[in-house]
Amino acid sequence: CFDLAGITKLSYPVANVTSLPSYCFAGTKITNLSGAGNIKLIEFGDHCFDGCDLLQNIQHLTTIGVTSLPKYCFANCVSLENLDGISDIKVLGENCFAGCLGLISIDKLREAIDISKIPDYCFSGCTSLISLDGIEKIIELGVYAFSGCTKLSDIRAIERTNRAIVGGVGMITKIPSYCFQNCTSLKTLEGCYKIEEIGSYAFLGCSSLRSPSGLGTQIKTIQTGAFANCSGLQYFSCLATSAPGLGSNVFSGVSTNSLNLYVRKGYESYYSASSGWKVFGRITSRTIKLSYDNLTSLSATDVSNTFVTKVVHFDINEIPGSTISFVFCGLKSFFSTSA
Repeated sequence: CFDLAGITKLSYPVANVTSLPSYCFAGTKITNLSGAGNIKLIEFGDHCFDGCDLLQNIQHLTTIGVTSLPKYCFANCVSLENLDGISDIKVLGENCFAGCLGLISIDKLREAIDISKIPDYCFSGCTSLISLDGIEKIIELGVYAFSGCTKLSDIRAIERTNRAIVGGVGMITKIPSYCFQNCTSLKTLEGCYKIEEIGSYAFLGCSSLRSPSGLGTQIKTIQTGAFANCSGLQYFSCLATSAPGLGSNVFSGVSTNSLNLYVRKGYESYYSASSGWKVFGRITSRTIKLSYDNLTSLSATDVSNTFVTKVVHFDINEIPGSTISFVFCGLKSFFSTSA
């Protein structure tokens, strides 16, 4: 709205200001929103703080009164490290935090109880983001939502326990196109039992992805190129009782002929009869014997030594990487099987 390139602080002498128009402070040298605490704003315009490369925090959003962040609102704020102050926000716009190179954590999304969707490109290019802790309540992801988040290392979905909260995508039923494209540090995709569809090129170029082992009985479709150029794959596993439909070139650039495909016991023939799935070198199931000795989620403080000396075996008809819940001595615990 004005040439404010040198401004470093927000100050509102006019008490009845209720909105900031599009591009209002874009490209300025603002470092925080503390100057906005003496008024109540209704809305920000698109690109309002786009390119404010010195903006370090947005914690004062809670005192401003804004409940939605529009398109590109804080895009390219390369010094922003966390989402403190987002608890009252109900809606995020497309590209809202795209290009925030310094954003390390989005765990504060857990406090924004009304946010249910991560829209298109919302955190695209956030190259310092390391985990998805905080999105347990999210039910929808947009295309390219986390594309290019090159430090993002795992996607997992484990419910809250009495000892820890583990972030993940447990409520999401679809991973849309290009959602995690070029997340080159991504190693695991675990516990995504409610996923029904994986969109085109969703994991394109995730070269460190080793074991997408959390696809459950709900998965029906994996679209074109979904795992293309995932050159680090060590095996693939799927719990669906009928072979999910595959688009073209789903595993392009992957040496599937040297990899195992793990499925539920008794359903191997469904996959071997599918032209898309039979590209794997071996289609098999596995019954894993688990003993109390390797249930590392239970520590000495959880059970007495008299129980530790007991070896309790569980024969689980399950695939490597699956998350299993059980109750032992009244404690609900989680552990993952291994290949």
